[in-house]
Amino acid sequence: MNRDETGSGHRECFVFGTALAAAAAVLLVSLPSLGDFPMAAERSASRLPPPRVVDLSVSGSGAYVPQVSDLAPDSSGVLIGEILWNFGITESFGLFGKHDMMGMWWANVALLGFGHEVGLRYLCTEVLSLEAAYLGHRVDKAWVDDLETHPGGVIDNGVEISTRLAFRPMRKLRIEGRFIGRIFGVYKDTQGVTGLSLLVALMPRDGHSLDIELAVLRTLRSRPRAGVERVTWNTVGAMTWRSDLSPRIGIMVGAKIFTNLMVGEVPMLELKRSMIDEPMALATLGLYFRI
Repeated sequence: MNRDETGSGHRECFVFGTALAAAAAVLLVSLPSLGDFPMAAERSASRLPPPRVVDLSVSGSGAYVPQVSDLAPDSSGVLIGEILWNFGITESFGLFGKHDMMGMWWANVALLGFGHEVGLRYLCTEVLSLEAAYLGHRVDKAWVDDLETHPGGVIDNGVEISTRLAFRPMRKLRIEGRFIGRIFGVYKDTQGVTGLSLLVALMPRDGHSLDIELAVLRTLRSRPRAGVERVTWNTVGAMTWRSDLSPRIGIMVGAKIFTNLMVGEVPMLELKRSMIDEPMALATLGLYFRI
């Protein structure tokens, strides 16, 4: 992978517009609908499926990054496939995980990466919940001028601790605030990430919801590379519509906007310096299941 850190030439920015993914599953066990917010699995939330029940979602996303920093002369794109699951062990304790495959390309370079995030969720009270998770991402293959390579050092590993405060002022309204703390090891750097997020979920009908979330992440680098700021901010806005089609299956459509690519979430993407300070829009389509 060509990592030009001189800052003298033009770098590229991502260009790609849409993506979609489809998934199907045979569900042998299901629970009746409770007439509440959709049963979709969530990466971080103040709720869990019932004991010995799995909520599963499969989705596909596409990303577009406009050229705003004049660092990239050529078009680029991203395609992401993701599996997300929640498993209830008891009424207040459970597991969650997110596994994704990401393809990226720009100019004469392409890469194939994988991410895994697995954690524990504990619902302390109806208001307070805690989470702890491992986060890791890596590039498995890369192509430069159609020459395949297997890079060994494009990887990050991290841990996350977060807490949520959840409120239900009305039956059809859920409000959640979250504090996020992460530590990543990436290349020769250690990154500390702190963040706050606010989620507002509206339920116009039973089994249907509109989720709107805004998060602000602050990343502090211990050994920033040349041309990279020690402290970087990233604002992430997301909107998702979820609809239960039956007591065991549903559909979701969403959009997500980053002001600074995936800084604070996937540090390995900083292997290309122009990925910092670039915005990104991500569109998502998927299905979710209760097993």
